[in-house]
Amino acid sequence: MHPSGGVKTRYYLVKNYKTPNYSFDSGYIYAFDTAMAAYGLLQLHKIAPDPKLWRAAQDAHRFLTRTLKVRGTIAPYWDNKTRRSGQNLGKWSDQPGSFHAKLALFLVDYYRITGVEADRREAVELLDAAAAMQQKDGRFITNRSDGSTHLHPHAYTLEGLLYGAAMLGKKSWRESARRGLLWSRKAVSENGSVSAIYEHGGIAKDGAKLVNAVS
Repeated sequence: MHPSGGVKTRYYLVKNYKTPNYSFDSGYIYAFDTAMAAYGLLQLHKIAPDPKLWRAAQDAHRFLTRTLKVRGTIAPYWDNKTRRSGQNLGKWSDQPGSFHAKLALFLVDYYRITGVEADRREAVELLDAAAAMQQKDGRFITNRSDGSTHLHPHAYTLEGLLYGAAMLGKKSWRESARRGLLWSRKAVSENGSVSAIYEHGGIAKDGAKLVNAVS
């Protein structure tokens, strides 16, 4: 982990090995990766209590809810070189979006351990913000630059909403996830293959198209 409380993204142990694809060489520490790693540490701590694991989870929680908190949402990454949070509309994972709902897996479980109301509010605020991003047809925009939806982060959104609904009992999140799942069924073709990206201006009945692609 980084002293900031975040988890170094793709921090390779092989000496002198570098890659431009999300390596910590860039100095970026991602909110999503930090939350997923912290969620794993929290699960281990629950079955094998260890002060070191709990401290790491606390540091990660502080990093997400303080360092990266921006007007009710969480910034996608922390730039360790500029010491600022940042975003980039070139890729869905580099911009704030509904997919951060999956961070609730960590935030909700953290609250279930602490029992602190402020920790609960952090999870609720995040999920409410994600649910508010849903379009009328049920989908979640994952790329703000062109209004497209990538099924991968769309599914992350549904996962977070369902987990929050199950653990905190908010029915509106479950309904939002249900609507999102129904929309995503449009991606399944007659031969069973699944299209990954939804873009405007195509041939589908609703004036959009599903484009076969890989993540």
